[in-house]
Amino acid sequence: MWKIEEDFDVKIICLDKEFYLDSTEHFEIIINKSIEGKYKKVVLNLKNVEFINSSILGEILRFYKELMRLKGELVISSLCEDIKNLLEITRIDKIIKIFDSETEAIEYLRNLHT
Repeated sequence: MWKIEEDFDVKIICLDKEFYLDSTEHFEIIINKSIEGKYKKVVLNLKNVEFINSSILGEILRFYKELMRLKGELVISSLCEDIKNLLEITRIDKIIKIFDSETEAIEYLRNLHT
């Protein structure tokens, strides 16, 4: 369901499949573990995600705000067209940086000085 990788000072969270209300608790655990650790730069890779509900969108925004409070950053990569459209409609793409690939997202975060 989740795949978590580390690339130097960047944590990469790869989400899988569809996310519904029952996924919120699991996602919150991943978020809290990331915030508690040394990683303040996080890539949320959504390449395998086909659906996200409003609860998960709320958790993503909460994660973003918490990382910003800690002087870190969350970026999103590898979106399917439907998820990309959802983030545009909800204007989340104006808040959180979105990259076409995980590699681009990691490169961006590596160049940040947080």
